[in-house]
Amino acid sequence: MVSFFYPQITQIEPRKLCNLWIVLLLCLSVVTGCRRSEIDQKVSATTAATPSLPQQTTVASSAAVKPQLNACSMLTSQEIESIQGEAVRETKLNERSADGLNVSQCFFTLPTFTKSISVAVTRRAEGPGARDPRQFWRDTFHRDKEAQRDRGRKRERGEEGGEESRPPQKIPGIGDEAFWMTSPAAAILYVLKGSSFVRLSIGGREDQETKIIKSKALAQKVIDRL
Repeated sequence: MVSFFYPQITQIEPRKLCNLWIVLLLCLSVVTGCRRSEIDQKVSATTAATPSLPQQTTVASSAAVKPQLNACSMLTSQEIESIQGEAVRETKLNERSADGLNVSQCFFTLPTFTKSISVAVTRRAEGPGARDPRQFWRDTFHRDKEAQRDRGRKRERGEEGGEESRPPQKIPGIGDEAFWMTSPAAAILYVLKGSSFVRLSIGGREDQETKIIKSKALAQKVIDRL
């Protein structure tokens, strides 16, 4: 077969021979390109059919994580310094669950220890036996109001003395409801907001009115972050 075409090729003019080679090369290029296109299409189809497993795993993992409330993140050192005049030296976190409630408490220690601040946030616990914080609030501040008034009248008559017998003082202008409670050991502001309530105790030698103003300012920042 080679001997048959070879004499004929040699008899072709050089210019025509060159054109013939060009045509042959073009045909070879087209065939190769078509073959490559078929391979690319198969690869693309295989890639499209493969599921994106890593993305699905990431979404499922992030959905399973439930953030926990940290009372120490409810106030910044700068916010406390603006109220108490001193920056926070250290914080101590304490978390506990009892009676169907979760409590996250943080003690903000200041250089002057008597000016330190305690913040506790109470929320509903998880699982069976969980208790509504609003029900606890009602049981604490709205039960036996007549008994509280009787104790107040006895204290005024001198029949029952001491600061421990003072009924809670309602504080307007913050949260859903708020009360101020005093005892020989501490003065505490309780603030109800939604399904949580905040307990804030502030130290210092200021009078009660000043402490209430400072406590309200700090408690407002806490409930804004709930």
